[in-house]
Amino acid sequence: MSRSAKSIYLNTHDSFLPVRDAAAAIRRDLAEFESLMQHNLGVSVDSDPFSQEKGVCQTILTSLYCHTLLLTYRPFIILRAKLQKLLAESCNRNGKTFQGERSRMPTWLNEACDIAIAAARDAIRHISRASVINPPVQELRYHGFFIGSSIFVLICDVLQDPSIISVHQPWIDMGIQCLHLMREGEPIASTLHAIDLALKKLAQRQMYPDMRAGESPESSVGMSSETGDDGTVSGNEGFDGSPGNIFLNDPSAPSLATEAHSTLRNIGGSGSTDLSDLQWRIDPSMVSLEGFFSWPLIEPFG
Repeated sequence: MSRSAKSIYLNTHDSFLPVRDAAAAIRRDLAEFESLMQHNLGVSVDSDPFSQEKGVCQTILTSLYCHTLLLTYRPFIILRAKLQKLLAESCNRNGKTFQGERSRMPTWLNEACDIAIAAARDAIRHISRASVINPPVQELRYHGFFIGSSIFVLICDVLQDPSIISVHQPWIDMGIQCLHLMREGEPIASTLHAIDLALKKLAQRQMYPDMRAGESPESSVGMSSETGDDGTVSGNEGFDGSPGNIFLNDPSAPSLATEAHSTLRNIGGSGSTDLSDLQWRIDPSMVSLEGFFSWPLIEPFG
């Protein structure tokens, strides 16, 4: 995780190519980490949660895995939001309508964003399931940090493209209900309050149909479960993976056609609304990482 913070967030780069390379290297190392989990504990990131001590260790390791992957690929979500905002402004100046179609985004960027989204969902799914079978998981309130970070990434994705709210809403609701199950106090209370404010902003713009942050844990998402003989959670209503999985391939790096210092600052005057062939020649300075962490005060992109 410290390596992700240093290579992705602290280092300065001339383009997103070094960022992509650093992210890919961290992802490979995480795959090796998962292999060690499999060898030593007999579990992987996709395994159903176990009970007792083994389950607690499994949840801690899985949460760290997902959160490190989320931290590593989160800047690409911010970049896509910035590009969509620039495209919307360009369309407005040229009298065109921009619906935020992601087919206009570069393939490599969408793939990188999908990795972050999948990591957020995996964290929410595992911690939620583990909370049902393992009461100690509910007592470890720092799991709320992983859940909150994952929910905010999904909310950020909805701000980019409100049409996908039906895709992310089940996962947001699941995460909120999991937070309600955790031991009361900080930082859970502050996390729920921040999520509630963010969802109210979405509701004001008719982006989110239901306000779930203030509901009781029993509402919206079923929390019952059955424990198998091997100590795993099986077939629990509401946590059967019904929202679906995202299957991802490693992003392939396009070739650099121009200098790495080329940026998108002249996109507004070009009148172009298709960035599908845009490659890695993007100046990372155009992406404000600090802006992402200003929740719940952040304004919608576009």
